[in-house]
Amino acid sequence: MGEDCIFCRIVSSKLPVTIEYQDKFTVAFRDIHPKALFHMLIVPKKHILNIETTDDTEILGKVVIAVGEVIKKFAIKDYKIEINGGKLQEVKHLHVHLMSEGGV
Repeated sequence: MGEDCIFCRIVSSKLPVTIEYQDKFTVAFRDIHPKALFHMLIVPKKHILNIETTDDTEILGKVVIAVGEVIKKFAIKDYKIEINGGKLQEVKHLHVHLMSEGGV
């Protein structure tokens, strides 16, 4: 999407953030306004506005796999997953919130 999308700027390393997990298709980093002790965002590197406007099932699947990899990496036992991608999302770039009260 470009310069106006904060997640695209993070993906392109134009904004400093600690990447906690990364693969060919996704990046994961901590939410700057956490709603839980552990609150990670998993974002596709490709700009996808929302679920209903994409048919890129490969990328959507890779995002879900990345969520599982982050869960394993941080040994999270109890967690909540929220997918943001629609008119109510604050950042207009599909993303997943992974939260746990167990902390890490």
